[in-house]
Amino acid sequence: MTADILQYNCTAIRLVYTGKVLRVTTNITDGYTTGTVILSPLASASAHQPLVPPTYHLKVPFQNEFLYASRFDPDPDPSSSCRKEKIIVSVPDLLTLLDATDGSAIASADLKYGLRVHVVAMPADGKWTTAKGLEKGGLAWFGVHGSPAFTWNGAEEATRARKRSVFEEFGEER
Repeated sequence: MTADILQYNCTAIRLVYTGKVLRVTTNITDGYTTGTVILSPLASASAHQPLVPPTYHLKVPFQNEFLYASRFDPDPDPSSSCRKEKIIVSVPDLLTLLDATDGSAIASADLKYGLRVHVVAMPADGKWTTAKGLEKGGLAWFGVHGSPAFTWNGAEEATRARKRSVFEEFGEER
């Protein structure tokens, strides 16, 4: 994968999870669609190993856009009073849910029980990973404490600096 990223000058992408929508909660607050989607595991047909193994469930909160993905054990220790979650990926990196049948992007408003999805992550532009960028678009901005467990490797991280505009990517309209 690293050679492909360098050779084709493209953005890195990682498969985070493959699952089925188990539950969706949504609210409209101050003009934002907020909520959470809970995914249960499905066997992945991908040759790539997901970041979250299928022994876990995945929680993906959203505020119009997907904020982070955290894994949790669906059958926690009965002696424990809380469910332990681990944030895997988060803003400012891009988190996207794709329809597992055709690869189309799924908006938070289109989530429904039983939908089969792939959760993927892409590195955000490097400006968002600076202290100022994180202040305005990191987890703390959304009131979430913690940091993601996943870090991009060197070649993937380098794609942050190579972002091109749509016009650079596809050429100007004639």
